[in-house]
Amino acid sequence: MLEYRPEPYAYMADYGPNYAHDGNGDWKKSGILGRVLEKRVGTLGIAGYLSGDRRYFDKAIEIMMASAEASDPDEWYGHLQRADGARGYAIGYDLLDPYMNDHERSIVRKEIDKVASLLYDYNGVWSKSLPDANSQNHTAVHYGALGLCALVLGDKPEWQALATKRTQAYIGHFIDDTGYGTEGMDYTNYGLLGVVPYAVALQRKTGVDLLAEQPGMHLVPDQMIWKMQPWGNEVIAMNDAPTTLGSSAGLMYLISHYQLREALWAWLQIEGEEGGGSFGGGRKNERADNRPPMGDGLSLPFVLLWGDSKLEPRAPTELSHHFSSGRVFMRDRWGDPLGSLVSFTSGIDYHHAHNHSDENAFTFSALGEEFALDPGRYPKSTRSHNAILVNGMGQINNDSQGRILDYKESDIAVYVKGDAKEAYTPAPDISDQDLEVDTNLPRLGIAERQLLYVRGEQPYLLIVDNIQTEDEAVNEYTWLLHTDNGNAFQVFPKELRARIVGSKRGALCDVNFLWPKDNVVVEESDLSNAFLPENKKMSTIGRLLANHYKELTATTTAKNPHFIALLVAREGDSVEPVITTEGDAKKMEVHLKFSNGATDTIHVTPERITFNRALPR
Repeated sequence: MLEYRPEPYAYMADYGPNYAHDGNGDWKKSGILGRVLEKRVGTLGIAGYLSGDRRYFDKAIEIMMASAEASDPDEWYGHLQRADGARGYAIGYDLLDPYMNDHERSIVRKEIDKVASLLYDYNGVWSKSLPDANSQNHTAVHYGALGLCALVLGDKPEWQALATKRTQAYIGHFIDDTGYGTEGMDYTNYGLLGVVPYAVALQRKTGVDLLAEQPGMHLVPDQMIWKMQPWGNEVIAMNDAPTTLGSSAGLMYLISHYQLREALWAWLQIEGEEGGGSFGGGRKNERADNRPPMGDGLSLPFVLLWGDSKLEPRAPTELSHHFSSGRVFMRDRWGDPLGSLVSFTSGIDYHHAHNHSDENAFTFSALGEEFALDPGRYPKSTRSHNAILVNGMGQINNDSQGRILDYKESDIAVYVKGDAKEAYTPAPDISDQDLEVDTNLPRLGIAERQLLYVRGEQPYLLIVDNIQTEDEAVNEYTWLLHTDNGNAFQVFPKELRARIVGSKRGALCDVNFLWPKDNVVVEESDLSNAFLPENKKMSTIGRLLANHYKELTATTTAKNPHFIALLVAREGDSVEPVITTEGDAKKMEVHLKFSNGATDTIHVTPERITFNRALPR
C-alpha cells in the first residue's frame, strides 16, 4: 500500500472496468467501492500503530486527502458506497487525528459532515421500519457508518440517535432464534462489519451495549461452523454468498466476547494457516463474482483488535444441526478433510433480496470432493440448484420459501423432510431480470422431499420426492444434480445411473435412480450454449452456465414422478455396494450390501423413510 500513488485518486486500479455500473470504469458509479477507501486507510493506520513507522500514517493521510479532492460524496453511487466511504473517513479520522495537522483535520471533518448528512437525510427503503429492510445488511452498513460519523464529530446527537435506532432494528431482526442470518454468511458478515464497530465504539463512549439486545448474538458464528467444508478453507455457498467468509472481523468480535471455542476452531480452519491464510483479510471469491479482496472492506485490523489470544480453539462434537429458519447440516466427523458434509435447505429468508429459488435443495461433499454443490451468487434459479423443475420451470425467486416438516438423528443416520409447495406457486415477480418467468407455472399440490444421510466408510444419501400439481395432470419433471466443474460425469442411461469422478482425489459418487424404472431419461446437460438470463453486472462469459457447474438430469412425464435417487460416495479403488430393491414408489424396500458384510435396509414410502443396519457376525 505504501507504493500506491493516490493522485489522481482511483478505486478502479483494484477492480477493473467490469465492476463499474456504467461499464466504463468510473469508480463513482460503482456501489461498493467505498470499501476500498476504508480498507486502505484503516489497514495503514493500524499498521502504523503496530510498527511505529510514521510512513504508514503519512500514506493513509495522503490517501484521505486525495479521495476528498477527487470528488464530493454527493457524486458517489448510492447509499452503500457513501456508507462504506463514510466508515473509511470516520475510522481514518479516529486513527490518524494525532498525526494530522489542522488543515488536514478540517478537510476530513468536512468530508465526514458531507457524507454523513447524506446518510442522515436519506429517505429510501433502508430508512423504513419494514421486515425486509430491518433484516438486511444495507441497514446495518448505512446506519453503522452514520453512527461512527456522529461519534467522531461529537456534535451531532440527532445523527447518533437515528443511527442507534436503525442499528437496533437490524440487530433485532437479522437472525432467526437459532442465530442463522438468512442472507448467508458473507452478507451476514458484511452486516456485522456495519454494526459491530459502531456498537463497540458506542459502548466505550456511553456504556450502552447494543449487541446485548439480541439474545441470539452468541449463536451467529454457528452458521460458519456448520457450513465449513470437511477440508476447511471453504464454506458451502448458499444464496448470494460465496465459499469464503468475506469480512469476518465481526465474527471474531463475537467469538472473543462470548468465548466461543468451537467457533474459533472453525474460523481458524477456514481463515487461518490451515485454511485460506488471510486471517480475515479478504480473499478472492471464485464462485461469487470473482471480486478482489479489497471488496471485503476493513477486516484484518479489526481481527487483531478484537481477537483473544488466550482463547483456546476446540473442535465441535455434535454432528448435525437444525436452524429454525429451515436449514439442516449433517456430517460424520470434524477435522478430517475426507469427512462428509450434507446440507438441506427448505425455509424462509427474512430479507428476500438475496434469496435463491432453492427450497428442498441439497449439497453433498465427501472424501475430499464436492459432488453436489450450490453454485453461489448469480445462478439464482431452481435450474441451477439440486432440486426439481416442472415443465422446465422452477420456483419463484425472492418470494420462494419452504419449511422443514421433520428432522431426526440416530447414531449413524440423519433424516430430514422438507415442503417446497409454496415456493412453486406465488405470483411471479416479472421485474426480476435474473430469472425465467412463466405466469402459467402449474400450481403444485404436493412438493415434498425426504433425505436420508447415512454415515460410514461409504457415506450415502437416499432422496425421495413426492411432487405433483393440484389438478394431478401429467407434466414433465426434471430432477437436477450439479457438480463441481472439475469433476466428470460417466452416464449409463440404460441402467438409469451415473457416476461422478472427483477431480481432487479421484473419489467417486454413484448416482442410482431407483424410481421411476422406465420412461425416464438420465443424461448430462450440454451447457456449452446455455446462459443465465441477462444480467448487466456480468459479462457474457460470466453468464455461461458451463462456467458455474456440470449438470446431470433425470427427466420423466407423469402425474407424480416419485423420484427415488441413491447417491453413494466411495474411494476410486473400492467395491461398490450391491443395491437391490423390492416394491414400488408407494412402498419400496432398498437393500445395500457392503463389501465388509454390513447390510442396510431402508423402508421407503412417500410419507416417511426408516433405516436399519445389520452388521456382519
